[in-house]
Order: sequence, then structure tokens, then C-alpha cells
Amino acid sequence: MCLKTLENKPFLVILLMMLILSFQIAFAQEEGEPAPKYTTGEYNDYQKAVEGGPGTLLTFIKENPDSYLTKEYGIRHYLGLIEEAYKSGQHDETLSRAENFLADIDASNFAAQYYAALSAYLTRNWPKAAKYGQAVYDARPETEGFLSILARAYHSAGDLDHAVPMIESYCGTVEPKDCYDLLPTITAHYAGKKQWAKASEYAQKTIEALDGVPKPAEAADDVWKNYVEDEKSKCYTVLGKQAFESKKWASVEKNHRSSLQLNAKDKVRRAESYYYIGMSLWNREMIDPAMESFARGSKISGTPHAKPCREQLERLYKGTHNGSLAGLEEFLDRVG
Repeated sequence: MCLKTLENKPFLVILLMMLILSFQIAFAQEEGEPAPKYTTGEYNDYQKAVEGGPGTLLTFIKENPDSYLTKEYGIRHYLGLIEEAYKSGQHDETLSRAENFLADIDASNFAAQYYAALSAYLTRNWPKAAKYGQAVYDARPETEGFLSILARAYHSAGDLDHAVPMIESYCGTVEPKDCYDLLPTITAHYAGKKQWAKASEYAQKTIEALDGVPKPAEAADDVWKNYVEDEKSKCYTVLGKQAFESKKWASVEKNHRSSLQLNAKDKVRRAESYYYIGMSLWNREMIDPAMESFARGSKISGTPHAKPCREQLERLYKGTHNGSLAGLEEFLDRVG
């Protein structure tokens, strides 16, 4: 049948067009139309959840984990609510929202861990700051500021096993003055283990830091002065111990005298310094000054070095008085 014939027979044209349309419909049915991504009911439930606030939205996400609305919008919106709380300074609320999400939805979500760590740190919740900060650091060690957060969080929480390596890592990346509040902890840690070389390394850095850092604006003048002098006194004691181990007698005396000059209150440390000054003088055969130092240390009763000072004093006194202790008490009175 030619086109000319069809032009003369409208009925046949209409029939042909209907056949073509039927074919298209059949083909579409065979291919299948895409299923809707969500139902009207689902959408209404989601809208109500959003309007209900973070708790209601979190419940929707938890109860509809496979929903398109959850995956494409719900999770993103909830994380936005965490960020919104943080930026508005609601740090307790930020921490609560982040922890709820981590507990109920995704324990490894980086954004939730990030804001949880920051908010815990800013509210001085040190254990949680350390917990979430460690998760952030483990996932992305390059995240700015988190080495400092971890060092200070572990330190403030009293977890020295974790604090010390973090402090060492952090303090190795900044100037000593930027780490003035953490360096004394490392110094004391190694001194406690009698690792004097390592302790003295950090003691020197601590002194440098305290000499270079300005007084914090919130610190009272007398409190800051006492803090700096006390920490530096401790450091000079450590340096004196290292010098003693190395038998550098002049350095022993120098460092312990520096400690004494800065320390007016700590009797234990003062007696210790007098003992080591006496030992350094004795080893250089400066007997009379050594006895004076031992005498001063022996008079600080109730301290661990009072008895060793007395024993060394009596030994030297006998050696210069024909084995007699006669006149020793008068000598002690003169020393003052």
C-alpha cells in the first residue's frame, strides 16, 4: 500500500497510528518504568522528623536505614545540625548530638568524631576529648590541631602512658614556648624513671620555654611568677642529677645552686640540693664548704636527704677533728 493510497483513506492512517502507539506502550511495559524513590507517606514522615528536631530525625534515620531519604538527605541534614550547634557555641549539645549519631548510626563517621572531640575538649571533658580525638587522629593524622588536642587531653586526664608519646610528638613540631605547659610533664616522667639524660634534655627545653613564653593574660602575676620559678627549680635539680651521674662536679654545684635560688618553699628539694652541692664540693676536695652544705641540708628535718646530709657531715667533721664530733653542734649553729 503506497502513501498516496493512505492519503485517500483516512481510516487506514488512523489505524496505523494506533498500531504504532500500541507498540510503544507494549515496549515501555516490557522495559518497565523506574520505581519511585520514596512514597508520599515516607516523605511526609521524613518532613515530620526534620521538623521535630535532632532527636526525631535521628529516630527516623535509625528506623529507616535503607530509605533513599535517609541516605540522600537525612544523614547529611543531621550532621549539619551537629555542625550548627558547634558553630553557635553549644558545645554540650554538639557533643550530645555527635555521640548519639556515633552510638546509633555510624561509629566511624569522621565528621561526628571531629565535632565530638572539639566539643569535649572545649568543655574540658578530657576522657572524651582523648577518645574522639584519637579516632580523628588515627583516621587522618594530618588534621590540624589534633596532635595538640590529644597531648593536652591525655595529659589533663592523667593518662601519662598515652600523654607522653603524644606530648613528645607535638612538642617536637613547635617552639618550646608553645609547649611550656607540657614539657615539665615529660621532664618529670623521665626523671621518675631515672633516665637522667632524657630528663635533662627536656629540662633544658622547659627552661627555654619558660624564659620565652609571656604570662597568660588570665594568670595573676604572683601565681605565674611562683609557677615559673618552681618549674625552673625542678629542672635545675634534674640537670644537677645528670651532671652528678656524669661526674661533672662543677656543673652539679651550679645547677643545684640555681635550683636553690628559685626555690624558697619546697623543703625536700632544698635538702636534696644541699646534699648534691656538698657531694660536688667534697669530690673537688673543698671540705669546709662541703660540710657547710651538708649541715644546711641536715637541718631540714623530715626530708629524705636530711639523714644522708648528717652522715656525710659527721664523716667529714671527724676527718678534720681527729675522729671526734666535739663541737659539731656549735658548728651547726654557726652555719645557721
